[in-house]
Amino acid sequence: MRLIEIGQKYLENEDFSLNPLSDNKEANDLLCNLEHFPHAFVLGCLMDFQIKAKKAWLIPYTVFRKLNAFSMNDLLKFEKEDFVKIFREKGLHRFNETVGGRFYNALQKIHTEYNDNAANIWANKPKSEEVVRRFRSFDGAGVKIATMAPNILYRRFKIPFSDLCGIDISPDVHIRRVFKRMGYVEGNFQNQKTNKLIIKKARDLYPEYPGIFDIGCWQIGQEFCHPKKIGRPECERCPLNDECKKFIQFE
Repeated sequence: MRLIEIGQKYLENEDFSLNPLSDNKEANDLLCNLEHFPHAFVLGCLMDFQIKAKKAWLIPYTVFRKLNAFSMNDLLKFEKEDFVKIFREKGLHRFNETVGGRFYNALQKIHTEYNDNAANIWANKPKSEEVVRRFRSFDGAGVKIATMAPNILYRRFKIPFSDLCGIDISPDVHIRRVFKRMGYVEGNFQNQKTNKLIIKKARDLYPEYPGIFDIGCWQIGQEFCHPKKIGRPECERCPLNDECKKFIQFE
């Protein structure tokens, strides 16, 4: 299947220097420093909620710098109100009060359940399903965040898991568009039922690692499969055009 081949190709050859988590170099360096600041990565994942991903990934660095506190030991000295205040003052999120509280709650959870070391969430080559469950248990973490986080850990940081079958696809606008145009799912474009159908279809297509479709669909969506409102999809150049059901009919 061509889409699986594309996912495997990106896994093998993706240049993450061209696709940083944050466009701010210092913020990106912090997020990628899993050895010393794994909590920054976890917090960045949790912030990715109804705002642009690049804005979400910048939040941990912005908060840490404002407090002049980067280690867990220093961050734990602050109260929930301190975090909420920074979120409000800097307008870090659409839901500053709620998400500022989640930021604090996540630090407390890492402190009490993971011995101040967020890397314990994925330590010792756990089953991928267990890592998804651990992320899902954080305040505010939905299915998308809980599957996205271990997928990034595996793809970008080469964190080993004992299996990959628990890492589902994380439906976003690109994945929904590609899966619908390929004819894999039908229904309302942003309906939750459609998201569930996408997850099920990905499991059926590649049960050993359903999340492999994430990066391929994202790249196809960005480069070729544009929404009609921003321009004609570039189907003639798309590597999926020999399999795509929407090669002629556009959304």
